[in-house]
Amino acid sequence: FPITGMFEELLFVYSHEIEFSMRVRNAGYKIPFASGAVIVHMHSMRNRELKGGFMIDARKHYYFVRNNLIILYLHFPFYRVVLRSVRYVAGSLLFALSRSTFVGVCKGLASFVLFLPHVIRKRSVLTDAVQRDYGYGSALASFFSDGKYGFLRPRFLKR
Repeated sequence: FPITGMFEELLFVYSHEIEFSMRVRNAGYKIPFASGAVIVHMHSMRNRELKGGFMIDARKHYYFVRNNLIILYLHFPFYRVVLRSVRYVAGSLLFALSRSTFVGVCKGLASFVLFLPHVIRKRSVLTDAVQRDYGYGSALASFFSDGKYGFLRPRFLKR
């Protein structure tokens, strides 16, 4: 932690481990990949409801949208981020309309805009090699990147 710092305090939940792994890689460390590992994530059903055959968690959509945009603006050059942000926001809003989480996504966008001055002050652009490993931010700003709303596996884990 002395070199990479702690988890980013702006990222309360969701995507914080992705942002931390970027800083670890940027500091020159390797991240081992245990392909046989199984993680069981016990989460609360309190914030979920069944709509149209899907379990909907508006809070998850709020934090995914907000945090992915925060990470893009924290660690990638503006010229790479602007168009990805537009595509990501448009895709998130369309997805939210289909899952009845439009209000949550809009609140996540508003929260990102409120945090933007703080994010810009904290900016720490990643090295080009680490940016390349994370698809120059496209893994964060991909609409339905893994078929749902998560991340593509970074390139360095595919080797």
